[in-house]
Amino acid sequence: MKITKIAFVVLPVSDIARARKFYEDALHLLPARIFEKDGRGSIDYDLDSGRITIKCEGQLPVANMPRVTVAFEVDNFNDVIASLRSRDTTFVTMPAEISGTYQATVNDPDGNNIVIYKVKGSSKKDFLVI
Repeated sequence: MKITKIAFVVLPVSDIARARKFYEDALHLLPARIFEKDGRGSIDYDLDSGRITIKCEGQLPVANMPRVTVAFEVDNFNDVIASLRSRDTTFVTMPAEISGTYQATVNDPDGNNIVIYKVKGSSKKDFLVI
């Protein structure tokens, strides 16, 4: 048996409208499918390598929700970091060069960890923000 890719990741959220604003405005994801009614439901965001789903089961206390970490590989690390900073996003780890990659971790509105990730290229211009 060989696992070939991640098909999807589900991120629990407590407020689907607030989560949509973060994933669509800050991360520029486009919804592929929306199953939403009365503040509950799920929204799928299809990527080339799989799917991210945000899911709200109702008004669960944030302290009782499971936490998830997902890493997004991006084409322009600096642009994404600048976009997140302009929205006063909470950074868990600041942008850094780590083992041939550029990484930063932010929290979504419910405390899920979102890793912004880029494999280091040959140009020093790849990474300007620290």
